[in-house]
Amino acid sequence: MAFPTKKDQIIVETYTQARVTELVRLYSLAEDRLVAQIARASTTKWQRARAQAYLTQINTIIDDLNRNGRAWAKKTSEGVYIRKAEFVSQQFGKGKKGYLAFGNQIHQTTINILADDITLDLVTANESMRRQSRRFLRRMQVAQTADIAATEAIAIQQATGSTVATVAKDVLAGLQGQLLDGKLILINGRHYNATAYSRLVANTRTSEVASQATINTTLRMGGDLVKVSTHTTPDDICRDFQGRIYSLRGGDPRFPKATQLPPFHPNCGHTIFPITEPMLEEESPERLAELSAFSKSKVPTETTKEFRKALKAAA
Repeated sequence: MAFPTKKDQIIVETYTQARVTELVRLYSLAEDRLVAQIARASTTKWQRARAQAYLTQINTIIDDLNRNGRAWAKKTSEGVYIRKAEFVSQQFGKGKKGYLAFGNQIHQTTINILADDITLDLVTANESMRRQSRRFLRRMQVAQTADIAATEAIAIQQATGSTVATVAKDVLAGLQGQLLDGKLILINGRHYNATAYSRLVANTRTSEVASQATINTTLRMGGDLVKVSTHTTPDDICRDFQGRIYSLRGGDPRFPKATQLPPFHPNCGHTIFPITEPMLEEESPERLAELSAFSKSKVPTETTKEFRKALKAAA
């Protein structure tokens, strides 16, 4: 039987990290290009034709990002899922392609759904950047129009025009400061740096893909138990879940039913691995009791609600 090695696990992790890095690179480049357009617009006198030229460049950047984001979501969902499914198949001694023994439909359907979810996250953020950039160009026009009105008001000794111009400039300066700092994404009233947001989406969604691949393949292999990984700096929300074993179907009296698995929160670094009976036979009763989540688990349903709410806010 071909069981996986540490090298096989590293291959999965290395591929996943490479895909995360690729998305961050795409967004970092787009962020630099957008900020450069905004910086140029900030230093030139507003003119309709010039503003339209900036808008054309901005639309090109966002359209490219939408296209690249869709391609990234498809390739990453498929790549991470298949590599994780192959790893799990090997843990059951079925070889890399063992996960295909019962057909590929459930796997491909899952991959497509996950890719669509990632695409929605990315396109939503991209369109926010488009709106924010357009808003900036409109505010430039408002500020200049108000400035002209203020000049005319001063000539006839009226204060109102000057006050309007000051307010318009203040609004423009605030928006300009946010955008030049890279906070191009505005979702649910919160501003996000484009590069940091892409990393959040990539880390969270690839973790979700890996978990779903593990769940589907474990069940198809006739397994039921999974173990949550452990790392040294867990968030409070996932501290009581790490290192514990859960039953996917809920039919094992030794371990509680899994109602929430990684990612427990945005940017969660945990993952899950299948646990086979031979693995359990190697552990002492005391160790099995320690691994059981019965003793320390919180109500996972609440964790699920918190995670979904947080991810929705960030997406």
